[in-house]
Amino acid sequence: MITNYTPSRNPVSEYAYYLAKAVAEDTRVSDLHVLADRLTGQPKNTRIGNITLIRCWDYDSLSIPVEITRAISTISIDYAWFNITLGSFGSSIANLTGLMTPLTLKRYGIRSIVTLHNLVDLIGNVKYQGGALTLWGARLATKILCCTSLVCVLLPEYEEILRTRYHAKNVVCMPHGTLGEVPPITQVNGKLPSKTLLSFGIYGTHKRLDTTLEAMKLVWELDPSICLWIAGGSNSHNPDYLSILQAKYGNLPNVRFVGYVEEAKVPDLFAQVDAVILTNQSVGGESGSLVQAGMYGKPVICTDLSLFRRKNQEGYVLDFFDVNNPLSIADAISSLFASDPLRLAEIGTQNREAATKHPMHKVAGMYVEQLIRGL
Repeated sequence: MITNYTPSRNPVSEYAYYLAKAVAEDTRVSDLHVLADRLTGQPKNTRIGNITLIRCWDYDSLSIPVEITRAISTISIDYAWFNITLGSFGSSIANLTGLMTPLTLKRYGIRSIVTLHNLVDLIGNVKYQGGALTLWGARLATKILCCTSLVCVLLPEYEEILRTRYHAKNVVCMPHGTLGEVPPITQVNGKLPSKTLLSFGIYGTHKRLDTTLEAMKLVWELDPSICLWIAGGSNSHNPDYLSILQAKYGNLPNVRFVGYVEEAKVPDLFAQVDAVILTNQSVGGESGSLVQAGMYGKPVICTDLSLFRRKNQEGYVLDFFDVNNPLSIADAISSLFASDPLRLAEIGTQNREAATKHPMHKVAGMYVEQLIRGL
């Protein structure tokens, strides 16, 4: 598996951790090598069960295809499996070079499959990363990835797009899966322990907070007991985003910048909040943030986007706002916390049921079956 890997903060590193762990636990898998991004302070090679973690390439490096090919030449494998977004390898031309690695491996007779977490074709009018050049590059990379043995996507819309626009024939839609063990249900005694709203993720491109922080000024006037916690980091394409926001809004009494939260501390974070807000300007792929919010049984308010609307049809209970309108966001937040706590608990339970339909170990089994079928 070629992927960013926790504790990396680069794309899909946490997802890779849970997916790799589940695949390695499948009795049909003898060994899983994870070829991951190098991190300061992390060992080059680590053995965990039957996972061999090899940190062998540098994010945003032009030498990514060479480094990956060199590492693969030293091990015996059936497939090279890329767990990626269209921005997994960097914030420059190095990213496009990295996304061409499957073609490099194909020259050496190595079969590749791809789990592709996003496409640019569903993001609407929001610019993709740096503008037209990167948009062009992302579409070129998508065409290249369609030449692999198998492309796995996480949304049925993506499967349709790859088949019709990119003429791919080797595409299958997979469930996202849960991120780790499903936590136990929290008992509710009829009132909220606080009025704390959590925003978490990677910010600065498709997920932004500017308007939401303006909305928190209005919320303070309506109900000063409502707080917003902001957890996560800035996108590598906009690395100063959160620090700029914190300098501007850090003095708001009802806003707390939590910073990056390590995976081991995520359960404690969710235990301290009452609900989750998703402030996506657009959605380029399945929302891991929504899945995680559901896993922890939290009510969710979110941007009014078609993908989130469809989630209501899949069992989630979501309320929506106009992400570009501070008043709309403030009204959604105030209405949420004006609801009966027992009703919020019911909504959280429904979201939990929707989010846990596909445990990661079952998703891993589906991947293994696809791999065996292709051997």
